[in-house]
Amino acid sequence: MSEKVRIFLSAAGQEALTALYGTALQDPRFSVVGLAPTAELLQAQLPASAAEAALVDAELLVPLGERGILEFLQTRHGGAALLVAIPPALEPLRGALLALDRVREVVAKPYVPGEVLSRLWQIAQSERAMKASLSPAAALRTEISAPAGTVAVGTHVFAVTASKGGPGKSTVAVNLAYRLAQHGVRTLLVGFDTPDAVGIQLGLPKAPNMGAWFRSGSREALIGAIQRKDGILDVLLSPNDPIEAARVAFADLIDRAARFAAGLSGSPEAVVRRAVEQALAAADAGRIARLVDEVRSLHPPYAAVVMDLPPTQTEWNIQPLMRATAVLLVAEPSLADQVNAIETLNILTGVLDPRYRVPRQAIYLVLNRVTDRDPLTPQAFREGIEAALGWAPPVIARIPHDPEVRRAQIAFVPPVTKVDAFREGIDQIVAFFFPNLSGRPPARGLQLGGIRIRLGGR
Repeated sequence: MSEKVRIFLSAAGQEALTALYGTALQDPRFSVVGLAPTAELLQAQLPASAAEAALVDAELLVPLGERGILEFLQTRHGGAALLVAIPPALEPLRGALLALDRVREVVAKPYVPGEVLSRLWQIAQSERAMKASLSPAAALRTEISAPAGTVAVGTHVFAVTASKGGPGKSTVAVNLAYRLAQHGVRTLLVGFDTPDAVGIQLGLPKAPNMGAWFRSGSREALIGAIQRKDGILDVLLSPNDPIEAARVAFADLIDRAARFAAGLSGSPEAVVRRAVEQALAAADAGRIARLVDEVRSLHPPYAAVVMDLPPTQTEWNIQPLMRATAVLLVAEPSLADQVNAIETLNILTGVLDPRYRVPRQAIYLVLNRVTDRDPLTPQAFREGIEAALGWAPPVIARIPHDPEVRRAQIAFVPPVTKVDAFREGIDQIVAFFFPNLSGRPPARGLQLGGIRIRLGGR
């Protein structure tokens, strides 16, 4: 398990704090660095506690008034990520609390100590993941820029792609996101394909989905479109409508063409033709890329965004790639996939299509369904690519073939929760990008004597 999480605990009254502290002492995930049963101790100790995450009982701060509560939590958090507990009387303040920079969640009182401590641990794990220095994919930030003020520093944005359908791209995306969520990393899984295999694998309804955001453009619509799987993973599905998806992509093309047309002269037919040609060749960001920007600016921030991209050269593939910090190219160790991977790498790096400009150091190979009988070993697969291109991405994960994966998917269960060998393969990706998340995440429950408390909720 990773290093213990430093937490600060507060509760209105010694009795409540003792119960909370006693539960924390029995949990090996935590190092309690401070306790506050009174408002005076909370205000004096939290700013200097060096806690990673803190449970703040807002009932202690009631004498400060609403403005004072918000000011304290905004300015005197000491750098800790905050989980705020509120009594019923402060429920109208929930929205304002969630808007504060360091507030990650608000829970209603009374609460179950084990549940709230589990949420505190997950918040701390997500903060660690966001603060961790990015892997070699960090180079992508300097070469593919997003509009100022829209990028959450430390957020990994994974583009999971493939040269064709069939190698298990969506399976890798779904289970990588689910595994990160199991570790407590606040993760959003985004599907960009139509129909959306993400929703199918997780057994989610087709709606709500991102189509609501494309229609209204409001942040409220985006938040309302996010579904939740098993209380731990946020999921944003594609429009799940090929006609609507085509309209979004076409609208982006028309917008770009209109901008190019403004600088052209000639007959109307010539202007239209040249403007469309330039728009097709341009890598200008459209609404699909802006959706990724909007996702990254949500509060509380996501530490990881995993995007499942369609295996096609369309706006639904190109624009998300422009916002990725790491591209995971999923393939099976076969000759056909090797040949397709060579062409895909030429496309991604702009050799065959100038609209793509992904740096080589941001691309990684994930070999799926590997067996001992494969005609190509993972090493030979990569060496063949290198011989053809003069370079090849590193293989960061080898996921073994297991028929139990499909059986789990038929039951709408993420295989990473059921199939050990498959989980170990996904864990190779997790360990590469999040080295601080070592070992298995603890079960979603807390053992107290002979009783297991089951944890759930957001």
